[in-house]
Amino acid sequence: MQKEVNVANQNQFLDFNTKENEWVILDRFTSKIPKGRTYQTEKQLEDLLIKTLQSQGVEYKEDIKKHEDLVRLVKKEIERLNQVEFNKSEWDRFCNTYLLKELDSQQDCAERIQENWIVDFQFDNGNNANIKLIDKNDIFKNKVFVIRQFEQDRETTNHNRYDVTILINGIPMIQIELKKRGENIVEAFNQIKRYQKESLNTTHSLYKYLHIFVISNGTLTRYFANNYSKREEPNKHLDYSKDTSVWTLLNNEHLNDLDDFAQTFLQPRVILNMIIKYTVFNVDKKLLVLRPYQIAACEAIEREVKRKFVNKDHNSNGGYIWHTTGSGKTLTSFKAAQLISKIEEVEKVLFVVDRKDLDTQTIREFQKFRKDSVSGSKDTKQLTENIESTSKDTKIVVTTIQKLSNFIKQNKNHSIFSKNVVLIFDECHRSQFGKFRQDIIKNFSKNNLCQFGLTGTPIFDENAMITAGLTTTSSIFGQKDALHKYIITDAIRDEKVLKFNIDYVSTTKKLKDHSKFAEAETKIEEKAYETNFLDHPKRIKAITSYILEKFNDKTARIKTNGLNNFKNGFNALFAVSSISAAKKYYEEFKRQQNELPKENRLKIAMVYTFNPNGFVDNAIMSQSEYFGKTDVDQEFEQNQYYTEKEYLQQVIKDYNTDNKSNFTIDEFHDYYSDVTKRLKDRDIDLCIVVNMLLTGFDAPTLNTLFIDKNLKYHGLIQAFSRTNRPYNKNKAHGNIVSFRDLKPNVDQALKLFANGANSTAILQHSYNDLVYGYFDKDNNTGVKGFLELNKELKENFPEPKSYFTPQEEIQFVKTFNEFQKLSNTLEFFDEFQELKENNSEILTAREIQDYKSLWVEIRRKATEEKEKRKKQEQVEHDNSVYGELEFSVEIIRTDHINLEYILKLINNKMFEIIEKIHGKLTISVEEE
Repeated sequence: MQKEVNVANQNQFLDFNTKENEWVILDRFTSKIPKGRTYQTEKQLEDLLIKTLQSQGVEYKEDIKKHEDLVRLVKKEIERLNQVEFNKSEWDRFCNTYLLKELDSQQDCAERIQENWIVDFQFDNGNNANIKLIDKNDIFKNKVFVIRQFEQDRETTNHNRYDVTILINGIPMIQIELKKRGENIVEAFNQIKRYQKESLNTTHSLYKYLHIFVISNGTLTRYFANNYSKREEPNKHLDYSKDTSVWTLLNNEHLNDLDDFAQTFLQPRVILNMIIKYTVFNVDKKLLVLRPYQIAACEAIEREVKRKFVNKDHNSNGGYIWHTTGSGKTLTSFKAAQLISKIEEVEKVLFVVDRKDLDTQTIREFQKFRKDSVSGSKDTKQLTENIESTSKDTKIVVTTIQKLSNFIKQNKNHSIFSKNVVLIFDECHRSQFGKFRQDIIKNFSKNNLCQFGLTGTPIFDENAMITAGLTTTSSIFGQKDALHKYIITDAIRDEKVLKFNIDYVSTTKKLKDHSKFAEAETKIEEKAYETNFLDHPKRIKAITSYILEKFNDKTARIKTNGLNNFKNGFNALFAVSSISAAKKYYEEFKRQQNELPKENRLKIAMVYTFNPNGFVDNAIMSQSEYFGKTDVDQEFEQNQYYTEKEYLQQVIKDYNTDNKSNFTIDEFHDYYSDVTKRLKDRDIDLCIVVNMLLTGFDAPTLNTLFIDKNLKYHGLIQAFSRTNRPYNKNKAHGNIVSFRDLKPNVDQALKLFANGANSTAILQHSYNDLVYGYFDKDNNTGVKGFLELNKELKENFPEPKSYFTPQEEIQFVKTFNEFQKLSNTLEFFDEFQELKENNSEILTAREIQDYKSLWVEIRRKATEEKEKRKKQEQVEHDNSVYGELEFSVEIIRTDHINLEYILKLINNKMFEIIEKIHGKLTISVEEE
């Protein structure tokens, strides 16, 4: 019985396609395919892929090349799967009314596989049968096929020919597009986008059922979900770096090579699980395919639950998942909850958050993945009803710590305490502590309870606050180490989160004064220093002035820069130490903005909680020190309750005027929700916060965090991480502008939360490296800086309108691409603005426009030549002078906080990395 779930050390030598081996992510892997040494054409790459798939039990259908061939196979397989036979009229009716409806979109077909894969069909003789397209209960009843060079008619002229297609029961599910080794994998990505517009989604096309795309140039392989809509601009936001995923092992090691990918991801059992278990069709009609680390976490949780409740292993009590902020924990937790709720022995899954706003947000996010998938509880009474309900719609319940705590107090002998219950805690570094934890241990039966926590910043000995009742994450969940890790360096390497660029901005001429706050021995000393210096009106005035002056630069607002017009830009948070400070800053912003023209004013909002016993700001007041909030602050704020409430009412009144809304202080939750929505929509420029929004708030449009408060460890990482969600090619990194000397705290936090990293990802570099160039030790080569690229453009291409040879044009495109990437990144540095103003050799905006014209013209010629060659069907050997020249200007995400920086900190060199922090601005608060 134990072997059902005991696969912690699974490897490729286990038979992938047996019922005993139900897991997808491998612990280790050794390729069975010898590494080739000779030149490999695209056809040879494709041949080897087909051979590998065949060896793994995938049936190759060599004769299927046209739509009619494919339809015949689908008919045969559906008949086999359902043990029925269709006559011609029945099959035509089945296709016309269900399988191939004329007006079906890609979304309709995706929904059919994910939600409505069984249809009640009446045969001509009057008999009815449930006809399924795919068997989700017993995946081994499905058959996996592979075809190649399938020809699909286009809506207008000619046809497209697809490289390799994986079929499930004859229906196309995975499309693989290949480029030979040495070619640009992005070309395969762009080819998929072209196929989506031209032929994949034509009327009656079975290829509308595709769920996953795989692209590879042999050396690099990526996969991504199929999403296409004619109602929207096709693939408007589809981005190679952001939207594709690499397949990995359990330790997050990449399996890049197509040979390795084929032996793991393209095993029949894995293919079926990816489509059936690990693809989500959300309420926005988008397919979401889980990334390997998300699957690994889901499998780890599912494995522990089965050990506990199926195998009756009472030594298994749960564990925690350490996935860095911004890595998609909401989708992970939803899928994990969904999977374990399907285990017959599990009677209830409780997903616990620590704030009312996160309760609402989590329900909303879960229901985005699947409508009515979870039950929320507006109060303890409704929570009790949901817990007692036996409906499958209430098997997953989202609640808050407060509601669950009240339920436990009011129902000391409730039957749920002796039933098989799974508790999942979101951001368990905040929620699992104190009396609440004791209530759980005391009331729930140990043999019937499994607890899991998800966190981006676990509590270790170094950052545990024992006096506040907080203990380490590992001791809470009974596991020495996390069930699965995906830490910050993994996410940076995979480009799933951005890096940070930190400016330490001094507000006093004597930097040593800045350390007084950190050196204060008591909270009273902290409060005194804060009142006498940090909250000094002249300091607040200077910082406010700095933010207003630098806001457009930091958020890429209203400026033209070469190829990109940053009219929309991003927005920012401003985190301050107390409500008192927030009020002072809010007033100073109002005063200074009144002196600005209306078109130059920022749209500013502010949120804080005014009642410690109500809607709690950041929920955990005992963790205040880690977010810069002292006990003295809290006591002071409680005494000023009415003043703060009245002041916030005035803030809301200002907000109503700016946004044509009508909120009151009694509708604070609605006001708060509207603020967060407008932040995400870029309808607010700057939001002043104390603790709210610094954890659990996800807005990719945010790129800057201004800080005037003390932050440490998990609080620091959580706050910084509000800025590093990828958004578009213009978002180079998360900007952190600190008005306090947080460098030692930053070093400590990065050392702690990058623990164990051994990444070999591309390193990011400082402002000086980007401007002047640097030596890449890993590749033993020099990397050009901005000034050198600027010089090359001026010297080698002095007149963009002049004639250049094709080879010169190629060199120009490569140089201009690199120049533009560096320029985009450097725009966020204060020093770069000074460099452009003081160095007459820097290209002017007009010169960059001229270079852009040449760049566009070369792109036009290259595109025309490629189209001509396609018509001539010269596909295998592209001898075009432009070859695979890439014209996509992507951002190279550069930052002071890079992998090299983090790894050196791990090696106990944390204070030897940066000798000088660039970008410091001296603002005197002394009397003039």
